[in-house]
Amino acid sequence: SSKVAEAFDKGIQCHVEVEEGVFFTDMRPLDLITIISILCDNAIEATPKDGTVHITIDSANGKIIFSTKNPGYILTPDDRTNFFTKGYSTKTVHTNSGLGLYNLRDIVLNQYHGSISLWNEETDILFEIII
Repeated sequence: SSKVAEAFDKGIQCHVEVEEGVFFTDMRPLDLITIISILCDNAIEATPKDGTVHITIDSANGKIIFSTKNPGYILTPDDRTNFFTKGYSTKTVHTNSGLGLYNLRDIVLNQYHGSISLWNEETDILFEIII
């Protein structure tokens, strides 16, 4: 994918794992692609050179599970509160910033009534979307 090629050009490794199994979803294909793109973009942009991004797509109990893990920093309470707020960004260059996670939240929570989890494992940042 172009996202993985972009990461490679930046010296970032991407490990993409799609678990075996059959995925059934009533999601519109565009929404599915949007979720994957936003998660990948954010993980790659937050990862320093020589870092590794892990992306997994799995399913359980009739739900699709998207997860990312990337090197980052310890999330503050403000980060956890503001990450999904329209216009919020941790990027130093703010070109069209602050809309991706806001749009992701809208798709996951409002359109599909799914869940979003965000946490740290040491300084790694993990996202999990269940729809």
